[in-house]
Amino acid sequence: RTCLVLSTTTGVRVRTLESLHSSLQNLKVDGDNNNNNNQWMHDVPLPPDGATYAQLLHNTSLLAVVKPSTPRCCYLYNAKNASSSLAALPLSAAVKRVELQRRVLVAMTVDLRLHVFHMTDGGGDMIHQKNGTGNNNYRGSLAGKNKKIRPTLVTTLNIYHPSDSPRNVTRGLDAFNAGSYFDLSTNEDSPYLVCKSFNGTPGTVRLYDPTTVHSTANITSCNASVGSGRSAKSTTSSWDNNFNYNSLHEVKKIKRRIQLLTTIETHNHSITRMLIGGGGKEKQTFLATASSRGTTIRVYGLPRGDQLWAWHRGSKACQFHSLSWNGTADRLAAYGSTGTIHVFDWQKKKEDTEMSGDDDDSRDFEKIYEEFRVFDKTASQVSGARPLLRRIGSSIKRRASGASRTKEHRSMAKLTYKPTVLVGAAGSAGSNASSTRSQPLVLSLLDRNYSEDRKNDIAGEDDTLVVCSMDGELRQYSVKNEGSIGLIQIEDVLGRN
Repeated sequence: RTCLVLSTTTGVRVRTLESLHSSLQNLKVDGDNNNNNNQWMHDVPLPPDGATYAQLLHNTSLLAVVKPSTPRCCYLYNAKNASSSLAALPLSAAVKRVELQRRVLVAMTVDLRLHVFHMTDGGGDMIHQKNGTGNNNYRGSLAGKNKKIRPTLVTTLNIYHPSDSPRNVTRGLDAFNAGSYFDLSTNEDSPYLVCKSFNGTPGTVRLYDPTTVHSTANITSCNASVGSGRSAKSTTSSWDNNFNYNSLHEVKKIKRRIQLLTTIETHNHSITRMLIGGGGKEKQTFLATASSRGTTIRVYGLPRGDQLWAWHRGSKACQFHSLSWNGTADRLAAYGSTGTIHVFDWQKKKEDTEMSGDDDDSRDFEKIYEEFRVFDKTASQVSGARPLLRRIGSSIKRRASGASRTKEHRSMAKLTYKPTVLVGAAGSAGSNASSTRSQPLVLSLLDRNYSEDRKNDIAGEDDTLVVCSMDGELRQYSVKNEGSIGLIQIEDVLGRN
């Protein structure tokens, strides 16, 4: 998530987001940032018709592309040399979205099926290299010219729920957004695949381990050829003579399934966004979910699926377009149809709640029961249901007080997005001025201390929020710890003058 990938009619353009910190320093010295941005741009030409969707593997130059001429095929390219594809993955229907890591590739088709592929030797054809100097913007490369990537189809998952609308998948842009219908963790130490469940409530999701495969074999007997009698008076002996016993053979059908870890009931309404964040060695992995109502974002711990926290965006219904964790998974950025970008900090809220010292339910029940025991024995025998009623009343009071406390669990910072009309895009932006506010945006929340050389950078203790619109407008904001958001720079990624 350190690169922004744009699909155009000529190919794919990659914008490295990590360079935004260094470009700020150059901007203060030179006063012009156009030349500095060019060295962080990389174009991958894909003649003749470009690409409709593209995804870049983290820290490598492996690029997954879907072309408009062949929508049912996913191509893998080396972004440094895209003269020929490394592999072609034909699928059953048009491909809407692709997520990949070094060991697993998951492609979602328009019929809401997930095709899970395993890379060769767990992605052994790719090596991990540190970023060099100059124009080398990628941290990994393909290991050798003669080595090929040979993804193997493992299984296919059906995620179509009766409450889903196929029209939204085929005609809308919702399926292209990250976290829509499924998500794949980019961390190799915690390879999780979360997706919608085809049964149960609309808010149910399933968590898989895509690297663990269970194989089951079904053995059936069939006949290759059976002879028929020449006349209607055929006897048993003639049937036996015409039947070829050697043609009997066993067919072994192997079914492979990835391991199901748990099932989580996230929301009462249909789930629209799910995003995995965090993970790694000795680090917790989190799952953020949002429903079609759009008033609450819930955080779950993986792999158990326990609910850890809930954020309240607001009381008005909203459709979430984009979610983004930062690298440490302590902050989450969200954008929806209301046109407001929210930044949540759940670790800070968690510390405030732990310091408040609220009692849990068991302590309240014990306290009520002890108070009731002070009454005389005859009164307790006459009204034996009084302890239960007191407990119910106490539970109602706790829920009422808890509802007031949830108002504090809101975003630490928010910003109303107001699009600008870029030069060269005035016709499209001006005609849809009323609808551009709710257009889908791509959010990326970068770490405060992403690397050692950034500790002395500008706003080194602040998060960097990167926002990119559908017309190629890239904005960078600084999210301060006290909750303020400031605009730093605006850039046209498509390079229109």
